[in-house]
Amino acid sequence: MIKMDDSLLFAKRNNQNYAFIAREVEDKKILAEIMDTENKILYLRKNSVRSDITVKIVSLPNLNDYSSSNVNFNLKDKLSSIREKLKQSNVKMNDTLSFANSSMAEISREDEEKIILKEIIDTKSNTLYLIKPDYQFLINKLKLEYGRTISLDRANKKAFKINDYDITEIADEHKYTKIDLKEGQFMEKDIFLFEDIDTNKRTSNSTCTVIEYSKVSLKFKTEPDPEFVKL
Repeated sequence: MIKMDDSLLFAKRNNQNYAFIAREVEDKKILAEIMDTENKILYLRKNSVRSDITVKIVSLPNLNDYSSSNVNFNLKDKLSSIREKLKQSNVKMNDTLSFANSSMAEISREDEEKIILKEIIDTKSNTLYLIKPDYQFLINKLKLEYGRTISLDRANKKAFKINDYDITEIADEHKYTKIDLKEGQFMEKDIFLFEDIDTNKRTSNSTCTVIEYSKVSLKFKTEPDPEFVKL
């Protein structure tokens, strides 16, 4: 029994050669035009350009922490095109995920227009790797587990531990929001949020335009640091 899938193409035999029938013209062809009418044979050929790919989403540095899905792609498609197609698949591609080659080296977004799928997949297992960002690096670099004073000075000891986090993707756009600054609404020590405000000049009622630029929202799950609790 033949199991037709996207890796197979119809073909027309011409002597010892076989001409592939492009998927785009299948709706314009009839069976009699391509089959061997004398022997009543319909030829199918394996399409070496398209292939069934296993997509693995890996959380670095733990390579054993991954989820996988199966897709069928053209190996000659650029990664920028593959990214768009993955958004419509079960993979649910988003901007927090990056392509990686078989050595787990991350592919920059700028290079996705230059690199084709065939160049980065693991050919032995036909696997395409996507890597999640390592937010532990962000936590350590920005010392997010350390306390802050109202003036944004960083404490010299950890106040809590970040055990887990939830990531919510936000639309890649910016928006403008107007807020009212009524007299007494903000205490003087809170005005550090607005860089150029002169705290000595107060008005009874004014507005401020806030521009938001967001990619993802991080919600941390924390617990107090034992040393902090002792204090």
